[in-house]
Amino acid sequence: MLIPSILAFIFVGLLYILMSPEETAQFIDIYLYQGKHEGLTGLAIPQAVIHDICKGLFATLLIPVVLLGHKHLKQYERQIKEAYADVEDKTLDLVHYMLLTFVISSIFSFALNIIGRHHFNESIWKLSIPSTLFSIILFIIGYVGLYQKFSIENIEQDEEQDKDYTDESVSGTPVIKELRNRIEQLMDKDQLYRQPNLKIADIVQRLGTNRNYIYIAINRETGMSFNEYINRMRIDYATTLISQHPTKLLTEISEESGFTSTTSFYRNFKLYKGVGPREYQKMQNHQ
Repeated sequence: MLIPSILAFIFVGLLYILMSPEETAQFIDIYLYQGKHEGLTGLAIPQAVIHDICKGLFATLLIPVVLLGHKHLKQYERQIKEAYADVEDKTLDLVHYMLLTFVISSIFSFALNIIGRHHFNESIWKLSIPSTLFSIILFIIGYVGLYQKFSIENIEQDEEQDKDYTDESVSGTPVIKELRNRIEQLMDKDQLYRQPNLKIADIVQRLGTNRNYIYIAINRETGMSFNEYINRMRIDYATTLISQHPTKLLTEISEESGFTSTTSFYRNFKLYKGVGPREYQKMQNHQ
């Protein structure tokens, strides 16, 4: 993906250096501002041709770049669900919006290039359209960079710590089933799922194995991701609390169940029980 950009940078840069002042003036006035080729001479002609090729490549590469970006974002989302029980502060939702903004801005940019810059020099109002658009894009990029605290680097750091707990003797279906039993004992006896910000590395350290075996023991044996496995148990515990204490504050139930935010609690409750916690609590109070 970078090779066309690097080649374009080299050729365009060389041509700008070799172009005479007259050719540069022609290129700027005739091609960049009027969008024409008639009247160009010398090196201004290949410069305009390269710019046309770049426009075509930009439009052609837009689709694979977007698809590849979407694919990597989906892979990341799956990865954090396999490693963390609480993913609300680890998602790349902002990056999804940035990708969408990139697509929209790319379409506008391509359209504006076809229209030509000279159309926007006629009026300050017309000039404000691309100026405002690209100012918004720069703001969104900066906003995402400022507020996106969690990234793939954090996952890699956790995985690096897990290497100290690798037990190569764990292999084969019987041992995986035994490991699954040990995990269930941790959840039933110690109620480890109630630990806020629980991650698969915490279980790795408790059991002295590695995350791959934990992943296999949970995913293959239950058909659930680590995130779903933990949050289902949290919601089951929350429903027990509501049944036993119908007047208990939902914020307290959320915290005692292990959730780090009420938003996550409400979302997971609705997901796994079909109704919100408030509706469920009302049903319990009317029984």
